Order: sequence, then C-alpha cells, then structure tokens
Amino acid sequence: MFLIEMTDLYFDIKQIAEENKVANCDNLLLVPEKEKNDSSVTLLKAIITALKLDLDKNFRLIWVPESGYSAGRNFSAYQKILVLGCTADQLGLNFEEKKYRILQMEGQRLLFGDGPTTLSADTAKKGLLWKSLQVMFDLVKQ
Repeated sequence: MFLIEMTDLYFDIKQIAEENKVANCDNLLLVPEKEKNDSSVTLLKAIITALKLDLDKNFRLIWVPESGYSAGRNFSAYQKILVLGCTADQLGLNFEEKKYRILQMEGQRLLFGDGPTTLSADTAKKGLLWKSLQVMFDLVKQ
C-alpha cells in the first residue's frame, strides 16, 4: 500500500511539474476549438518547429470555444501571442485586428492570422504568416 501511495504522489508531482513548465512559457497560441483536429495540430507543430521551437514546451495552446474566451488579463503573462483563426472580438479585446501585422503593446507582441484550415489551403497566406513570425521571433530584422 505504501508503494502505491508513493507512486501516486510521484505522478501527481510529475503532472504538476509539466503544468508549471507550460504555464511558465513566454508564448501563447490561440486557435478556434472548431479547428481542433490532427491535421491542424500537425500544421501548428510544423510552423512552430520552423521557428526552432517546440509547440508542447514553448507554447501554451488554448483551443478557443465558439462562445469566445476572455483573454485580456491572461495576455499579460506572455511576451508573444499568436492568434490563428480567432478575432479580437472573440477574445474580448476592443480593437480591430489586422492579420499578419505584429502589434506591440506593453512589451508584448501580438499577431493575428488565419486558422490552420485556411493556411493549409492557401500558400500565400502561409507565406505572410511565416514572414511575420520570423520578425516576431527575431529570426530576421525588420
């Protein structure tokens, strides 16, 4: 019985450590919940890997429900925020977003783009996203 309790404790600690690792990352990725499927996740991982980052380790991924998500206060915990397929209105933000243009506010960078389904079908939009991401993540100078 003692062995089972220690095992349970280990897994509880490991799970909390994993949650903290994601919670302590500097990057946030918001994607509509309706886009939650294997092909979208594969595309998102490919985009993030191209930035020489790891989706699971370097980003907190939030699938935004149709009803919206109040992101305002949560944004302050992140330096770089990538929003793919959601509008500012869906996130409770009071401004009109411009896709593929980096917004700077209070030391944060915010980028809106099309969702994974649209990006998969449109190489021009994928190219616009890639150019913006390279600037946002300091891979190239503006």
